[in-house]
Amino acid sequence: MTEPRTGTLAAFRSRDFRLLWGGQTISFVGDAAFIVALGWRVTNLTGKASSFGFVLALESLAMLTTLLWGGVLADRYSRRLLMIGSDVARAVVMLVFCVVDATGHLSLAGVLALAICFGLADGFFQPAFGGIVPLVVEQPMLPSANSWIGIARQGSAIVGPAIAAGLYGISGPTVVWGIDSASFLVSA
Repeated sequence: MTEPRTGTLAAFRSRDFRLLWGGQTISFVGDAAFIVALGWRVTNLTGKASSFGFVLALESLAMLTTLLWGGVLADRYSRRLLMIGSDVARAVVMLVFCVVDATGHLSLAGVLALAICFGLADGFFQPAFGGIVPLVVEQPMLPSANSWIGIARQGSAIVGPAIAAGLYGISGPTVVWGIDSASFLVSA
């Protein structure tokens, strides 16, 4: 039996990795755009940039509350299904965000509640995602796969804010919320 060839693009020989990488790249970009637009929107709502810090803190605390459960579930059940379920839940949260903001009913309390819901769903996703890469590529291709996921994550930190700036300036935050919701559905 011959060893699989390794190299920079080795992971892309796996159809499952190509799908995972493509979906996550889109989701990473949507998330990066969302965070930038959320910062602007919360500052606009409250008049204080510090309010955005509270939103992020609550979202992170919510994620931490489900992170351990997410890890246990990812070890016992299908990581793929756990990721899909989390993506769908986060898409719904973003869709609610979009509708509430579009109707003019968005408040800081609403943002905080939605941030908590998002964080809870995210806590189930992260452990499943962390453990699925070795299941979709062979061991010699792991360095390639992990590198490409890192490139997608870091590249989204450039592309996402640029998209947010353009869309927020032209059509407001609800379009950004809608795009992030759609990015989760594509990822799922």
